[in-house]
Amino acid sequence: MAIEIEKKYRITPQQRDYVVSELKAAGAEFVGTDNEENTIYGGGILDQKPAIIRIRKTQDKTILTFK
Repeated sequence: MAIEIEKKYRITPQQRDYVVSELKAAGAEFVGTDNEENTIYGGGILDQKPAIIRIRKTQDKTILTFK
């Protein structure tokens, strides 16, 4: 099973512009956008782990994740 490491950052519009600029400078190319809807379930037996279940829906697929 693969190990996933994920970190999310909230950034300002100015920081976004800077990141986009740096990505372009590094040769990255824009490939498109995708919207997602996340529904999180916790509590009950999940609190004993502790764990959550996430249902992530995008335009093309739905993924169930146990974390």
